Amino acid sequence: MLELARSRALMDLLTAPDPGLPRDILDAWRGAGAEVALRRDRLAAALALDPPDPAGVTARRAELEEAQRDLEDRQAALRAVNPRFWQLTASGTALDAEEVAALVRALPPRHCVLVYSIDRPDYLACGITRDGIVASTWSQQERRIERLCDDLVVACSAGRPWQKAAGTLGAILLDPLATALDGALAVHVIASGPTLRVPFGVLTWQGRRLAAPVAVSALPSLSAYPLLAPTGRAGRALCVGDPEAMTYRETSDSPARPLPALPGAAVEAAAVARALHGTPLIGPDATEANTRAALPTAPVIHLATHGVLDPVTPLASAVMLADGERLTVAELLSLRLNADLVVLSACETGTGRVAGGDELLGLGRSLIAAGARAAVVTLWPVNDQSAAVLMTRFQTLRAEGKPTGEALHAAVDWLCGLSLAQVEELFHEFRSQVSADLDPAGDHVPAGVRAISTHPVTPSTPAHPMHWAPFVLIGL
Repeated sequence: MLELARSRALMDLLTAPDPGLPRDILDAWRGAGAEVALRRDRLAAALALDPPDPAGVTARRAELEEAQRDLEDRQAALRAVNPRFWQLTASGTALDAEEVAALVRALPPRHCVLVYSIDRPDYLACGITRDGIVASTWSQQERRIERLCDDLVVACSAGRPWQKAAGTLGAILLDPLATALDGALAVHVIASGPTLRVPFGVLTWQGRRLAAPVAVSALPSLSAYPLLAPTGRAGRALCVGDPEAMTYRETSDSPARPLPALPGAAVEAAAVARALHGTPLIGPDATEANTRAALPTAPVIHLATHGVLDPVTPLASAVMLADGERLTVAELLSLRLNADLVVLSACETGTGRVAGGDELLGLGRSLIAAGARAAVVTLWPVNDQSAAVLMTRFQTLRAEGKPTGEALHAAVDWLCGLSLAQVEELFHEFRSQVSADLDPAGDHVPAGVRAISTHPVTPSTPAHPMHWAPFVLIGL
């Protein structure tokens, strides 16, 4: 039901360089979408009149239906040009009931999909298993949810107490869907509005965090599910870490600002490459040319570097490479990836501006649209040492045969059982194994934070969400 009603408002986001789609079709789509938004506002104004004007409401509703039919025609044209891009990032055309039923039947046993639709002032959610929609809830708590999401993300990212916000938000978002969640081994979340920026694994479920008993991932949409099955393809992994001389420009006219080096990311990329039998691109080798050359054929892509989000033109969001080079979202969409997994172990690469209350366009989703089967992205700046230890463990478990979701779940559980001293010891052990010729600066690599501007954080154990919760799997 919710899949039939989901509205993907990418018209406001697709203002950056063209991601390989015809400009005339994109412009017509944007125009039709803007007209729908305008006529929806006119209908809302007519409904708000006191006393109401039935004739006016009927007229405004007819105008909206006409605009929606035009938008559907524009969507069909865009979908014909690039079906995968449309299905994964702009699925505004409804699936019919039979298609939804077939997708639901494809869910494995004990897998649950949670779908959230939040649009002021309403909040609607449902839990789906292979038996169908087994739980749903509706309320008008949207504003409260938004505040709680903000509180939880701030607490988690800054190393502060987080349990109260996680418990309250879990009671709203999870408890009403208990029928679907009970007994689940894996939970896939299709988020909406303010919940897009929340790591659902942190939320309290039955007295503990949701990610403790189950593997948690995000999905772009229910219709994307069949496209995310891994291929199991072999090949040489691409691992990029700590590119040399990274810079950042806030605008095209502003001067380049040097970004701090990430020695921990170099250790991470080298350790992951060792686990995957790949060749790392470290420091001066992490150029745009070298990265582009390896992207289309790599079965696993691991990028440990700075990432920058552009809130004005999201398709200009990028990962930083050597000598001031970058790889933007628009460029990623123009590539055709064939990777089972892409990891963006970087600064705030998973988030994006919410448009129309129901769309996230971040680097992870762009990678899925470009052909990747799954992506791991970060929701806030990550601790260098924790990231290196967690991601190396995760990739090692995958290389040993664990499915991606299970591997990340097991790696997080393992990290949460360590002390800070153990994390530091493991980090230096990795460094001694792989980076003798990668880091001439000396034996000590500080536990820095991968961020353009950092903020003080409270020292915390690896069990605190600031160390593991920013890593979110998009896929299965």
